[in-house]
Amino acid sequence: MERPTEKRKRSSSPEVRSKLVSISPTLKQHLSSDKQVQSSSKRLFSELPFEFSTPPRSPLPLTTSNLQLLDPTMSPAKSGTSKGKADTASTGSSDNHYAIALQILKANGHYSHEVIDPVKFPDVKAYVDSILRRKRKSVLAEDTVNFLMSEGFRTKLKSWNERTLIDHFWPEILHQSRESNIPRASLNPNDPAKIGEKRWRDDHLDWIGDEKFRNGSIPQLAWSETDLKVVYESLPKLKEPKPDHAYGFADAAFDQVEQGLNSRNLSVATLVNSALWHIFFISEWKSSRGDMAEAEIQALRSGSAVINAMQIFRDRADPLICHDHDYDLDISFSLTSNNDTSIVWANWPDTQPGKFHMGKYNTYYTSKGQDMIDLHHDIDNIMDWGCGTRLKTVKWLLGFMAQRDIELQQSAQA
Repeated sequence: MERPTEKRKRSSSPEVRSKLVSISPTLKQHLSSDKQVQSSSKRLFSELPFEFSTPPRSPLPLTTSNLQLLDPTMSPAKSGTSKGKADTASTGSSDNHYAIALQILKANGHYSHEVIDPVKFPDVKAYVDSILRRKRKSVLAEDTVNFLMSEGFRTKLKSWNERTLIDHFWPEILHQSRESNIPRASLNPNDPAKIGEKRWRDDHLDWIGDEKFRNGSIPQLAWSETDLKVVYESLPKLKEPKPDHAYGFADAAFDQVEQGLNSRNLSVATLVNSALWHIFFISEWKSSRGDMAEAEIQALRSGSAVINAMQIFRDRADPLICHDHDYDLDISFSLTSNNDTSIVWANWPDTQPGKFHMGKYNTYYTSKGQDMIDLHHDIDNIMDWGCGTRLKTVKWLLGFMAQRDIELQQSAQA
């Protein structure tokens, strides 16, 4: 077949921390201090100097000495432990549940990178650039930029929690309309036909918020059961991905045959219980009290689930093409954001099955007008790519499935 040409619960709550007395004593201090958690937010996944080739059969005990093996910058002096107690849990800033989650994810083939390295990942970098650097006919309207930079909006923005950020800041970045340079005063969400705008939903873009991915959407993490229990209580999205937003396609994007094929492959065609097909973008949000390190961990896990589902879907369609990197299918995108900063990430599969990467594309600051223009531009380009190239390629893949069904029917009738 020819290819086409184109309400949440806060983590680390007092209730969770109170349970640590009887769970994994070596981890108790990792999760017992919010101050430690906050001070660790600048840690990057890329700081760990090596990657496990396979999950360890006997998990490393989460001790100071073993964490020093993973992070040479962590010393007993920093951690507050004495030389005679080098194998006891540390109370240092590097020794907390984010570091533990980071260690577990690395060991299970989830890798996050400070940049998309053009030397290590030249094809990924080139493909992502081809999407996000594409010029658009319209940009964020000047009066919208002025509104985002106004003292009144900035004052409110700093105090908003996650839900309010999603409800009031995100719509300023991703408009219903595909035409970005429409003056703010002319935008009327209650009457879009008034200005003849074309909306994203017209191209079958659809989304859900705060819905758990299906069980089994990503392989379970292999590690000490006791340690995992503690980490999962603090970071539940590590066990069951639940992005704040997930974007994919509506039913109307597919004809009757394609819808039937999607339904037959329900567990990978949609990762949620809603009819949201072939997710290609997720977002994780934090308030000023939240931690962007946590958002990064969550985006890595959710993004890996999205990539994993597409890999399985490709294999079911045609195992031969599943072994070739086709970035029209292999790439997805993630956003992590809080009151001050937004980061766009790309997610992609490793050359070894069951391993996944996430690399930072760009960072945008809500206090800078040009950054807000750039964020709007890049998000619009992601959605444009999704509604164009990604959707066409998914439909092309469904064509393989349909053709195979026809051949099987003909063979059975012969």
